[in-house]
Amino acid sequence: MVLSLKRKRIRSLQLPPSPFAFLEREQTKDALRTSRTLIVLRGLPGSGKSFLASAIADAYKDHCSVICADNYAVKPENLESSADGYKALDEAVVACCSAGTASSLFIVVDDSNHTQDRLARLGEIAEQHQLVAVFLEPRTEWNRDVTQLTKKTKRGTWGGPTGSHERST
Repeated sequence: MVLSLKRKRIRSLQLPPSPFAFLEREQTKDALRTSRTLIVLRGLPGSGKSFLASAIADAYKDHCSVICADNYAVKPENLESSADGYKALDEAVVACCSAGTASSLFIVVDDSNHTQDRLARLGEIAEQHQLVAVFLEPRTEWNRDVTQLTKKTKRGTWGGPTGSHERST
């Protein structure tokens, strides 16, 4: 009940719209529900990628698959040890591509990796499966503040599983 009161209060403040039309505009959402799109979220740990992935999943309900690199033992701080994880992540993306209908498919990949090779590989997968690749980075107030990123990341200080991923309402 408290949460619903907070949401009502926030709505009454008339906050600025999301910078992403695909979260707010019904016409854009309708178009994406019937398109073949791969959205790759990138950014530093704690920058808001998982929050944005969750918002996309909420907005698109049954039309969207979210694949999180964290679930495949991918560690952006140690790319060599993540090779098997990236292979499994890519296989999961390909499996989602193959499971989709011929006309519509909407996949979100939540991945911290910033290397050109990784982004190019996800772009290749999208091209091979006739998806449009869209690369997004959350624009949170803290996305360049190391102290805030450390507090907000699931990994703590980019090394161990500390801290929590909180949503603010």
